[in-house]
Parts: sequence; C-alpha cells; structure tokens
Amino acid sequence: MATVKVKIISSIAGDNYSYAPGDIIDLDEAIAQAWQEAGLSTPAPDGEVAAAQIETLTAQLADATGARDGLAKAKSDLEGQLANAKAEKAGAIADKVLTKKAADDAQAALSAAQKAASDAAVKTATDLAAVSKERDDFKTQADELGKQLADALAQIETLKAAATPAATTTTAAPAAAQQ
Repeated sequence: MATVKVKIISSIAGDNYSYAPGDIIDLDEAIAQAWQEAGLSTPAPDGEVAAAQIETLTAQLADATGARDGLAKAKSDLEGQLANAKAEKAGAIADKVLTKKAADDAQAALSAAQKAASDAAVKTATDLAAVSKERDDFKTQADELGKQLADALAQIETLKAAATPAATTTTAAPAAAQQ
C-alpha cells in the first residue's frame, strides 16, 4: 500500500498514536481518504510537507549533534582515564623496579651475612680446635711438671733422710767428746 502525507486538522488519538492540529504525518491512502472525508485531515501542501521535513530533519540534526557532543565528551573523559591509567601503570612499574632492586639488595646482603656467619663459624671452630689443643698441651705440660715436682720432692725427702742421720752423728760425736 502506498502512503500519503496529510495535515491534521482536528486532534485525534488512538491506542498507539496522538496527533494535534497542524501535524504532518504519513498515512495509508485508504485511511487518509477516510480521515479527509471525516474532516480530520487534509492533503498536506508541498510547502508544509517540506517545512515539516525540514523541522524533522532539524530535530534529528539537533539530536545527532547532541549525541556527537556527548560522544566527544565521553571520548575526552576516556582519554583522561587512559592517561591516568598510563600514569598509574608507569608508577606501578617504577615501584616494581624499586621493589625488585630492594629485594635483590636484601638478597645480596643476606648472602653476604650468611657468608660472614659461615666464615665466622669456620674461624671459631678453627680457633676452638687450636685452643683445645693448647689446653691439652698445657695439661700435658702440667702433668709432666707435676711428675717432675713429685720426683724433686721425693729426692729432697731422700736427701733430707740421708742428711739427718749424718747430722745426728756429727752432733752426737762432739757431745761424747765433752764427757
């Protein structure tokens, strides 16, 4: 079915439409004929059809311009968010690099401390072994000196014992001579 443009003369409304006087609309030819016969519409003059089309197109252009402006603002907002995200990413990467360096430095310090502790443990064990040997040597020397001292004391006692009877005899002989 073909459609025609009509100009509404009287207000009319239905379940899915509502038109006011002066509206230019498209209708099926049969419905347009019935509405014209009922006095609800007239054929739309070409100038008014063009004006209505201009008005419709102007409204569509305004909607499209508004949508374009909204999209431009959304684009600008997204670009700002992207710049912020890039800056955050760069900061996170820099933090990661610093954290990695700190972890590497800490690992190097730990390794150095472990080596120093190991070296100290080896030196301590070596020193302890040397001190233990020196202690054992001193003990051996002390035991040896103790034996020498005991032998010297025994010799002194032997010499004292040997000298005491002679002294008693020497002391007794002058006494006997005096009598």
